[in-house]
Amino acid sequence: MNEWEFVDLVREYIAVNRTLRASFGRFRQGSRCFDEVAELVDDTDNSILFRLKERCHALFRRDPGVSSQFHNEVLFDLTVGSLFHEAMKLRENLYQQEVYMPKVEQLLEQHGRDDVKFFRELEHIQIAGADRTLDALRETEALLDQTRDQLLALLIARPESGLMTRNLVENRKFVEDVFESDLASILSRIHGDASTGYRIAAHSYLTSAFFSEAIRCLESSEDHANAVAQIGEPLAAELARLRSYATGMIHFSAGSYAMSLESIEDWLDAEPSDDEQIYLAFAESALSRIGKLVDDDSDPELLSLAESLVGRIQERLPNVDA
Repeated sequence: MNEWEFVDLVREYIAVNRTLRASFGRFRQGSRCFDEVAELVDDTDNSILFRLKERCHALFRRDPGVSSQFHNEVLFDLTVGSLFHEAMKLRENLYQQEVYMPKVEQLLEQHGRDDVKFFRELEHIQIAGADRTLDALRETEALLDQTRDQLLALLIARPESGLMTRNLVENRKFVEDVFESDLASILSRIHGDASTGYRIAAHSYLTSAFFSEAIRCLESSEDHANAVAQIGEPLAAELARLRSYATGMIHFSAGSYAMSLESIEDWLDAEPSDDEQIYLAFAESALSRIGKLVDDDSDPELLSLAESLVGRIQERLPNVDA
């Protein structure tokens, strides 16, 4: 399962969880909710719960001989399958209570209640149906809790996924609603501490050239590290270095070339790590264009600095001709 497949899976689960929870809340308030549950729970691709079930089957159903290596994935797949089937039961019970029984009642009102035996049987069906609906609701809720817990186990098993962590940051409110916890606590469960989680998300943003978003994650990483006295000199230096790079690229995009060169120079002076090779390539591509963007006679010192920094960057880039 690649990162994008995992991100899509989590996004779909969050949508399922939030929609079902909202329907449960309206049901308990006495509102009719069959229509929305019917839209969510169906055996076609129009149903997001059906799509989630099918996605899990496609990703996690493996040869029985190797499935033990993917314990968390197998459990999540099984639990989502159980959730789907229990939700289908809930749908059928809601249909009986909200659609079928009112029609029968209407017919009785129109044609009288002469058949006492049938009317008593109808009352029995109504009472029993209401109990079955509540039981199905409770079972569906319990399975929804189980799928959430199993999903968290999957997240904990894949802490290296920067794209996934970034997705959690981007959908903070929905993630906190589903897991009933603040984002910092969720990141701590996955990465050991929230600061690490935000830093991993920042690297994902930097790799995708979302520099402002990366800076916000770097600041959050620093704030959480300071809050638990984990900042340390190496971490502080890394965060400052990455901020210099991101700031330089933001200034370049805004046409503030002098400020861009100043920040990129600070980044290079701080000795980017080997993990920052892609950032070197981005910076080289940007700074090498400054000569075409600025009049040669307008600021020779700026152009000279840009050329010097491009040379420094190229010295650190792999030799493609080697």
